[in-house]
Amino acid sequence: MNCKFCGQPLEEGKRFCTNCGAPIMDPAPTSPAPTTQTTKPPFTGPYSSSPTPAATPRKNGISKEKTVLFWASKAAFIVAMLMFLMPFMKISFNKESKLAQSAKPITMTGKELIFGIDDDNDAKDSTKNDLQNVRVILAGILLVVSLAMTQGGYITSGISAGFLLLYMRSAESSYSLNGKTIKEWDGLLEINFQPALYAAIVITIVGAVLAGIDESKRRKMFREEQSFSTFGSFV
Repeated sequence: MNCKFCGQPLEEGKRFCTNCGAPIMDPAPTSPAPTTQTTKPPFTGPYSSSPTPAATPRKNGISKEKTVLFWASKAAFIVAMLMFLMPFMKISFNKESKLAQSAKPITMTGKELIFGIDDDNDAKDSTKNDLQNVRVILAGILLVVSLAMTQGGYITSGISAGFLLLYMRSAESSYSLNGKTIKEWDGLLEINFQPALYAAIVITIVGAVLAGIDESKRRKMFREEQSFSTFGSFV
C-alpha cells in the first residue's frame, strides 16, 4: 500500500508516512450484509384486542338441545293420534222414537271419518264421500305434521284441535239420511260425540301448550348460547 500524497510505500503498522509525514487513512469499513427481518405474529393472548370471530348464529334463533317438554309434547301428539282409532261420534234415533229400538246406531271412528271406510258396516247406504269429513282429515294431517316438526308444532297442533272443534260444531249439517241432514230431522236423529273425540281435542291442546313452552325455553337457551359464545371469543 502506498501513501496517497507522496506515493512512497507505507510501512505496516505506521500511522504516518515516514517520507512525507501525512496521516495514513484507515480503509472504509465494508458494509455488513443485509439481514432479513422477520415479522413477529400479533399477540393473541388473553388480553388481545382482536377477538376471534364468533360462530355464525343460526337463522331460526332456537337451540338444538331438546327439553323434556319437547318430548312430552310429542308423546301427547302420539296419544291424540291413537284416539282417532276409537269412536268419535254416534248417530242414532232419539230415544223417545219407536225407531230407536229397532234401528242400529251408526258409530264412526276418527279413522273412518278420515278414510271414509266403514269398518263395522254401520252406514250401509252411505258412500265414501258421505263418511269422510274434511275437518277431521285436516286435523289428522296437522297432527302428523306436528309430530314431525322440531319447532312450530304448537301452531299446527293448535289448528288441529281447532278443526276438531269445528267438526263438532258442524257435524249435524255434515251427515244426511234420506236427503235430509241430521239437523233437518227436527230432533228425531241425534249425534252423540264420544269420549275419544273430547280426549283427542284436550290432549292435542295440552301437546300444543307443551310445545309452545318448550320452544320459548329453547329460544332463551339460544340467546344464552350466543351470549356465551360472544363472551368466549374475547377470553
